[in-house]
Amino acid sequence: MGNGPGSPSPTPAWKLYSAAGIGAFLLGLGDYLRHGTQSTVIALNDALAQLVAGFDLALVVFLIAPILGIIAAWVYKPSTERDAFALGFAVFSLFALGPDAQPTGGATKEIDVSPAAVDTTFRLIVPAFAGDVDTQAGSATVTLQFKGAPPQESTASITNLTEGKRFGVFTIQDTFKLVGKPGDRIELDIEAPGYQRTRVEVLLGDAASVYEVTLPENQAPLFWQRLLPAGKAEAVLAPGVN
Repeated sequence: MGNGPGSPSPTPAWKLYSAAGIGAFLLGLGDYLRHGTQSTVIALNDALAQLVAGFDLALVVFLIAPILGIIAAWVYKPSTERDAFALGFAVFSLFALGPDAQPTGGATKEIDVSPAAVDTTFRLIVPAFAGDVDTQAGSATVTLQFKGAPPQESTASITNLTEGKRFGVFTIQDTFKLVGKPGDRIELDIEAPGYQRTRVEVLLGDAASVYEVTLPENQAPLFWQRLLPAGKAEAVLAPGVN
């Protein structure tokens, strides 16, 4: 049994801090391996990306997790290694209390990236409302060029850089359309099994704007690829498009 909060502990402090750090790290690792882009680790990575330009290194978040556990152990002073380990679990799990941002079901053909669409859910554009969206006059069709057999489906994390708003993760196929305010800069983090994680930026132009994005093959599992920055590529206007 523990000696109670604040009581002298027969266990050396470094062991308690280590147990708390390991507990936080293991919970973060398990969450990441199970949930991938929807994990708390990636959510923290995205939050840091808003503060530090170009930040895209989930490995750094794994280093932060043990520090959170150690700080919690220093504040609450658990008396046993078991209590410290559980405390490390608890302090990291607090970051997972927010609503999940799951990819949309089915492959999305058109996505509204105007700021007005940001709310607690994704506002997807269906054919019945396509005419209303066109009045915004800004659009960009994105075509993925796979350097191998096309995967069954891919995902894209979408951020409106002009407005500084992240829209979440969408399920896509090889071609999809972004619609919104003309001139907005849209960042896409594209993932597909068997291919390199790729980050590109496109500009919403007129209805004729068609961008081609090449995705090279990469057999490394996506959860390993997420530990490193996504490969940056250039979205090229399709031939014949001015």
